[in-house]
Amino acid sequence: MNILISGGAKNGKSDIAERIVRRMMERLHKPLYYVATMMPADEEDRERIRVHRMNRAGAGFQTLEAGTRILRVLDLPKTDP
Repeated sequence: MNILISGGAKNGKSDIAERIVRRMMERLHKPLYYVATMMPADEEDRERIRVHRMNRAGAGFQTLEAGTRILRVLDLPKTDP
């Protein structure tokens, strides 16, 4: 199953996606991957990233950094497509 969550910057997409994925993966017993795509441009962006990381801490997500060309994360040896 694929779910696309779209919208503008800073409107809560990450929070919605994380809640959906956690519920799905609890039932399926699959690993949780978070593809982080934000490329910080200023201190506000860096703070936003810090808060996102803090919110995910302990939730079981493995974070994969990919500011551009996000499909390349599927080729990483530590992912399970």
